[in-house]
Amino acid sequence: MVIVGELLASAVVKELVRKLGSGLWSEIGLLWNFKNDLEDMKTTLLSIQSVLSDAEERSLNDEFVRVWLKRLKSAAYEIDDMLDQFQIQNQSKNTKVLNYLSSSSKSIFYLDLPIMVYRLKDMRKTLDKIAEERSKYSLTEEAITNQQEVIEGRTTFSAVNKDDVLGRGEEATEIINRLLSPSDAVSIISIVGIGGLGKTTLAKLIFNDDRIKNAFDPKIWVHAMDFKVEKLVEDILLSSATANRNSLGNLEAKIKRAKEILDGKRYLIVLDDVWNEDQQKWKDFKQVLQDGKGDSKIIVTTRSERVSSIMSDEAPHKLKFLSDDVCSKLFQQRAFGSDGARDQNLVSIGEKIAEKCQGVPLTANALGGMLCFKSGEDAWKEVLHSEFWELKKEEGGRQSENEIISSLKLSYQYMPSPLKLCFVYCSWYPKAVELHKDMLIQQWIAQRFIQQEHVGDYYVNYLLAISFLEETKEETYKMHDLVYDLATSIAGDEVSVLEAGKSPKINPEECRYASIIEYHQLSELQRDLPRKIRALHFRECRYLRKDIFPYTKYLRVLEFDYFSEEHKLPTSIYKLKQLRWLKISGDFKVDTRIGKLWTLETLIISRNSIIESPPDSIGSLVNLKTLNIENCYALSSLSESLLSLMNLKTLNIKFRYKSLERHIILKFYFRMEKRTALVAPWLKWNLMNLKTLNIKDYYDIGSLPESVGNHMNLETLNISGGSNIRALPVSIEKLTNLLHLNLSFSRKLWGIPDSIGNLQKLHSLNLCGCINLKSLPESLGNLMELRILDIQRCRMLIESPKAIRDMTHLKIQRIEPLEFGTNTDMKEEKVLEQSTSMRDVIREKGTGAE
Repeated sequence: MVIVGELLASAVVKELVRKLGSGLWSEIGLLWNFKNDLEDMKTTLLSIQSVLSDAEERSLNDEFVRVWLKRLKSAAYEIDDMLDQFQIQNQSKNTKVLNYLSSSSKSIFYLDLPIMVYRLKDMRKTLDKIAEERSKYSLTEEAITNQQEVIEGRTTFSAVNKDDVLGRGEEATEIINRLLSPSDAVSIISIVGIGGLGKTTLAKLIFNDDRIKNAFDPKIWVHAMDFKVEKLVEDILLSSATANRNSLGNLEAKIKRAKEILDGKRYLIVLDDVWNEDQQKWKDFKQVLQDGKGDSKIIVTTRSERVSSIMSDEAPHKLKFLSDDVCSKLFQQRAFGSDGARDQNLVSIGEKIAEKCQGVPLTANALGGMLCFKSGEDAWKEVLHSEFWELKKEEGGRQSENEIISSLKLSYQYMPSPLKLCFVYCSWYPKAVELHKDMLIQQWIAQRFIQQEHVGDYYVNYLLAISFLEETKEETYKMHDLVYDLATSIAGDEVSVLEAGKSPKINPEECRYASIIEYHQLSELQRDLPRKIRALHFRECRYLRKDIFPYTKYLRVLEFDYFSEEHKLPTSIYKLKQLRWLKISGDFKVDTRIGKLWTLETLIISRNSIIESPPDSIGSLVNLKTLNIENCYALSSLSESLLSLMNLKTLNIKFRYKSLERHIILKFYFRMEKRTALVAPWLKWNLMNLKTLNIKDYYDIGSLPESVGNHMNLETLNISGGSNIRALPVSIEKLTNLLHLNLSFSRKLWGIPDSIGNLQKLHSLNLCGCINLKSLPESLGNLMELRILDIQRCRMLIESPKAIRDMTHLKIQRIEPLEFGTNTDMKEEKVLEQSTSMRDVIREKGTGAE
């Protein structure tokens, strides 16, 4: 792993200074008599902040400076933890919360206060000592400004979807020809190259080529970094539309079903990112693949020639570095867009930067994407002359993977401090795990890296623009291996991934984010849980002690994804006073004590087959903003205590049954009568702050009550799959803040009320699969903000209002004309494609400043 120094300290310190400068802390400081201590700490931190830029640069080569920065960062975290505690104490004065808490809990709150004030004063002394020590290192000071860190944006930019495959056409054709050439046995083609060269991108280009689509069926993509036979077989099964990971059976049954999928067929399987050098594992997996046609093919992408030689005797395709000319084109498309105006001075500097990328597309994409937000020459020149380019190259003058990581560090350097924290936080998840946009943003907010969702949305788009995130499917992302390595190297001991059977590496004094994987006997784990931990993820674990959380009082984020034989959450969870984000996946009983977690802002309950109704005490979660109940197959009612959740902004109730085991399906049908009673009440509720209501796949919704119009702050309404809805209520016109309306697969819906024309902010209307929809109202022509109208599979739609055909800004999604019914007018509708510019999307969200 490349040494990138201690590069997180300045971000942590800057965010702490920002927090100390807010009016809230002046008020709390006065209340608890430590305002002077807070002001002194802020002054000390500002004096330290002036040397942090030089200190971080020096930490690359100076171990003493690196240790000093670690101590500073640790102290800043501790102060931040204490401030968080004080803020919660302040909020606890809320009458409703105090009424719910027991008298013993209240006394603990207030008995802790003198201790906390004492600790805060002690931390001030520690901080003073750290500040004094900076003189030992002769660090250069820089002026500190009050200007907010924002990401700039120029006015012209258009993302090019195929940037990543520039210069790979010949190589793609060569491999496609090898795949299409006949053979008597399954042949394996390896694509070999260092990280960042574009092996996966080339494999995707080939996988989606029309010639390949016509020649192979099935085509299966498997991420194979963790080369476990059972996991690989599962991925083959999941390529089938009817498969579900929870209903695949044991290994023997899985292998049998996989063989059936491949039997007698000419298949193509891509094994992406293979690291396995165990020949026996490969032989075991080959047994699964032997029943396909002899002319089947396998593509392997790997960094290792040894892996290639183990898996195949065929010569590998060694991926080439891009030429300087192609690398320059790739960089410039990212920096300027395909049609954007180009400042010739920046073009000249950019060509020199592209040369330094040494033919590595990941580096060119990252730096080009980052510099497209920098309009001044100084920033471009700073990148051009950075010392990171001076690292020694491998033989042939090309960069090693460590040197590529160092180059990527340049893009990290230019991030605003909150974004640095958000980016590094992504390494909390194990490598190659998919990141879901909504949950990621919710967790950033729970950690207080950011305050608002739109800023999180903005940051996600920025990370996509600089190739630090890659979209795998809609609003789901992963990090490239080298980008993940950069994030973990910056995080250092702050992040730990503990996997059963592997020696745990954890620094109990430094670790703040940890994932615990496949532990089945966790009795010994309690002593390993760091006291300062802020986020904890249990993944595929079978047992937890009841008292596993006695000392982890700073937990903000907690995720359970495991099976508990007792169906109970550890009782110590209810003592976590700072917990803001909780996800419970699996068959757990959620008892009334959940109401003690009043700091919760997000609660997700999923894949649960035993919970029939959330407890009434959920109404005590006064800070709850998001409640997500998905795939809870026994759910039959919702408590009216949810009406007490005045801060609730998002309510998601999702249910899917298509992939369940047969016996669960039968149980589902027996409960259908209860489900009608479940749905009707919530639609009559009046949750004034609710912005998102998702009641997808509730098949017995017969109609929407007029009272649905009471939710006047709604921005997203999703009632897709409500097969018995025949018409919308007239009161829909009251939802004047509505941006997205999804009625897809409402199979009995026959019309849309004219009052929909009052929804002046509506951006998207999804009517896909509304097979009985016969007309659209003329009032749709009033919706000047409408950009997307999805009328795919609306075969009965015979009227197309002229007003819609005249809306040149509207993108209409539909099937081919012959399947569209008798209307010929709409075959020629004007469609103005929306810009795919990442920069445009980011600009619409604002500057990213809080």
